[in-house]
Amino acid sequence: MAKRLPSDVYAALIKKGFTADQATVMTAIAGAESGFDDDALGDQQLQSATWGPSFGIFQIRTLKGDTGRGTARDIANLAGSLDEQAQAAWEISGHGKDFSPWSVFTSGRYQQFLGQAQSAAGDFPTAGPGWAPWNWPSNVANAAVAQGLGGARSLVVTGLFVVLGLGLVAAGAYAVARPAWRANTARAYRAVGLR
Repeated sequence: MAKRLPSDVYAALIKKGFTADQATVMTAIAGAESGFDDDALGDQQLQSATWGPSFGIFQIRTLKGDTGRGTARDIANLAGSLDEQAQAAWEISGHGKDFSPWSVFTSGRYQQFLGQAQSAAGDFPTAGPGWAPWNWPSNVANAAVAQGLGGARSLVVTGLFVVLGLGLVAAGAYAVARPAWRANTARAYRAVGLR
């Protein structure tokens, strides 16, 4: 484990149940708390008999008594994976309803990372309830394309939508003009005696 892409963090949060808006805020919190490092260790000077250090991408404050218990504040559990850290964030935030446990939220410092978080969210357009990038049938190919394109992915997707939109406009114009064209053609044929 190490530094993660904001899109990895966003995807893990969506997978755990955060809405798109909640996941965007929580991704920005991750940037402000750890610089997107899922191995980050902080608040060591604040340790006490009860509290351990803050750990991971969201800097979850650990409880010494929870070590080895598999809870949201178990440092051993948090060290397992980004998914475990996202699950802890889900639980501590009251299922995405309260970000006040993170000082970077209450201070507003997370806002410095909102651009990156919004960019990460833009890499995963929504298509209804339960949609997530891991539900795509071609997830492996999509992940490879996203990794290869990086920030250009949003530009490519936007370009595709523009081309499709222009195609739809042209098809609509043809559908509107076609009856008039057919009527004019029929009149012209009748005028020269072909029909």
